[in-house]
Amino acid sequence: MKRALLASTMAVAIAGIATVIGVTAIAAPAPSITVSVPERADNFQLTDQTRLSHELHYFKDAKAIVLMSQINGSDVSRK
Repeated sequence: MKRALLASTMAVAIAGIATVIGVTAIAAPAPSITVSVPERADNFQLTDQTRLSHELHYFKDAKAIVLMSQINGSDVSRK
């Protein structure tokens, strides 16, 4: 008896969660974002973790440049 009650309770909970997720997905469509990328970026200088500075114009032949930032203890860096 306890197993049947537990199974039916779990089934109702799962159905409820699935319903909420389904309604949320239908009600909130993904926003479309348009980003414009400039053809040329001005030169700038950043310092890495070893205190060595790097200037953007030295990487002009690179296909892509990835910039990462971290602040220890920040709410944003915890996400």
